[in-house]
Amino acid sequence: MPSTPGKPPACEDFFNCSLREDQQSTWHMKTYHEPNPVFLPNPDPSLPRIAVNRDPNRGMYYPCPHPECDHTSILRTNPEQHQNHCKFVQRDRKAIKAAAAITSPQPTLVRRQSWRDRQAANIIAPPQQTQPTTRPSLRQCRPTLRHADQPSSSPSSARLAAAPFPPTGSAPNSNNATASEVTQFQTTMDHIADTVDRLDKRLDKHTKAMSEMSEQMDWAMDQFNKIRAQNASLEAHTESIRIDMGLMEDLLGGLLKDTYKLKEGLKSLREGR
Repeated sequence: MPSTPGKPPACEDFFNCSLREDQQSTWHMKTYHEPNPVFLPNPDPSLPRIAVNRDPNRGMYYPCPHPECDHTSILRTNPEQHQNHCKFVQRDRKAIKAAAAITSPQPTLVRRQSWRDRQAANIIAPPQQTQPTTRPSLRQCRPTLRHADQPSSSPSSARLAAAPFPPTGSAPNSNNATASEVTQFQTTMDHIADTVDRLDKRLDKHTKAMSEMSEQMDWAMDQFNKIRAQNASLEAHTESIRIDMGLMEDLLGGLLKDTYKLKEGLKSLREGR
């Protein structure tokens, strides 16, 4: 028997249906008198659904799968509907969600950290600029006509000997970022990071609002399922009342015929006197 108070089910005995034969519909027999298991969702979404069988020691009712709960129910109230409101099941679900939230990093924080790492790598190691190669001058390529051991007496040759040519490829790179530009770039990156943080906070706020709305939708769906189950039970009772009214009409019709016969008999007795 169910441990929760309330309206009794349509049929109290699982093995012997207490309804009349005209009320033993297919829906009633399948709902109350078939020992088929019910598959309920697992508190841990990563695990398969739980198969709950009727308990012969408790009147063939469906027990709550949680070991700390002693509630039993028949399909009149739907065992899954009880699981959505069971405090022990809800406690385990919240604990599993909290553990998953702690162990798994938030996607927004991971994206933000990877973006900052890429920006820091670009600042530390700027892209390499290709330096233009200078071709050797005609004077460098022209061979000397004098012997190496003979000193030159011309002023131009003396100046050339005193001032060697600068090595090729040593032109200053004008594309390298200066310290001020790097500082400005770092300031801009910090400003962008602050903007991303504010956007993340707003996104978290919207996510929390959507989660609350989802919980409200789940509660509304539970209420709708409860009303639908009550309507199904009400329809069954209405059908039973309709059948009883038909039987009452038949009985009243028989009583009316008996009354007419009784009146005719009394009338004949009076006329016989």
